[in-house]
Amino acid sequence: MKNILKMVVVIFTMMFIMGPGGCRPKDLEGAFVHYGANRYDEALVLAEKVTKEIPTNPEGWFLLGKLYGQKDRIADMVMAFDKSLEIAPTHKADIEIEKQSYFAKKFNSGANLYNKYLGFEDRTSEEAIAKMENSIKSFSDANTIKVDYKAIDLSATGYKLLGRNDDALKSYSMLTETFPDSSKAWLALGKYHYDEKDYTTAVKSFEKSTELDDKNSESLTYLAQSYDFLEMPDKAIPAYKKAIEANDDDAAIPFNLGLLLYKAAVEKGVPLVTKKEKLNMAIEFFTKSIELNPDFISSYQLKGNSELLIEKYADARMTLEEGVNMFPEDGQMWEDLAKSYALLGEKEKANEAYKRADELNK
Repeated sequence: MKNILKMVVVIFTMMFIMGPGGCRPKDLEGAFVHYGANRYDEALVLAEKVTKEIPTNPEGWFLLGKLYGQKDRIADMVMAFDKSLEIAPTHKADIEIEKQSYFAKKFNSGANLYNKYLGFEDRTSEEAIAKMENSIKSFSDANTIKVDYKAIDLSATGYKLLGRNDDALKSYSMLTETFPDSSKAWLALGKYHYDEKDYTTAVKSFEKSTELDDKNSESLTYLAQSYDFLEMPDKAIPAYKKAIEANDDDAAIPFNLGLLLYKAAVEKGVPLVTKKEKLNMAIEFFTKSIELNPDFISSYQLKGNSELLIEKYADARMTLEEGVNMFPEDGQMWEDLAKSYALLGEKEKANEAYKRADELNK
């Protein structure tokens, strides 16, 4: 008798949800009719009524989600779909299709508007700003549908381009909160603080990034540069060396390390032995920088000057001759070249080089 009673209750409940005879409730059926005829406002009124009166009907929430999508109410759409799935998995496949479709639509819209903003000559114009604001809105909607690294990252960059730094920081912070094991996320947050010249805070993010990926050359480079700006050479030098190991194709990394060593060597009061040691190391990294990028004038200038300072005059002459061949209008290199000639006893060449330096330095 008890089992029969339970069955009656179940049948009664199902009739209440679906309506007499197992059909949809009248209002829900009406909502579907309106939806099929593209009368979304009328359909929405009925769907909201159904979900309020029969909150355990998964189909009502499913339709409500579809209608919220039509109305571009993305957060409400996701909420309604979630409600439907909490009750029953009946519409799971259809909901997944809907969400994928809206995600693609919103993300692509955001990317399109983002690129249009970048194409503006005047990015401070009302039209340009509106494009970026709408881009951020689209990325935000996409992320509401499905948490996505790129959507958050591009939103953060968009805020930064608009000068809305507080919002940018919130988005970059969201990246690390949502993807705490992503080296890229911590790098992005660190770069925000680096650009703001808050090197102390930036270091914390770059350190976390390199902990997660010790081969991330960009994080290692930014970490080294942050230490450099903080005047912490004992930490900057090993970080630069790790960055070179991780990426031996970037001429800027050995140049920056060479420059750091050069500056440390020429400070007042540095013992002669230490000075020579640091300048020899600097020369090594300037040489590496020239090999990778022979079009960077400062590498020749500093390498040649370093060689003069430690009395490697023949090496200095070779470096500076190569330098003035590459950059014949640089008066300082001609002057240093003249010094190397003079110290090597090549007086005629020295006089010619001094004359050329004087002409360029006027």
